[in-house]
Amino acid sequence: MGVTVTEVVATIGARRGLHGRPAALVAARASRSDAWGIEVARADESAGPWYPATSVIDLLALDLARGERIVLRTGRADAAGVLAELVEMLESDLDA
Repeated sequence: MGVTVTEVVATIGARRGLHGRPAALVAARASRSDAWGIEVARADESAGPWYPATSVIDLLALDLARGERIVLRTGRADAAGVLAELVEMLESDLDA
C-alpha cells in the first residue's frame, strides 16, 4: 500500500502577508511532534517547490501576501487536526 497524501489550502489572512511574526508562529506550531512532516508550497499553477512548514526562512521565501493561497501537505494519517489548526492560524490576522 502507498502513502495517502493529504493536502489542504489556506488563504493568508495576515494584513501584511506571511512575514516574520506570522511565519514564526506557524513554524513553531509545525515544529511540535504531532505535526512532523508537514510541507508547504504556493497554491498557484505550479504547486511547488515544497518546503518544510517548520522553517521560518522557507515560509518567508514563499513571499505570500494577504489573500494569496498556500498548500499544506502531509503523508501522516493522524495529522488532520494539526492541518486544521495550521489553516486556522494562516487564515487569521496574526498581525492583530
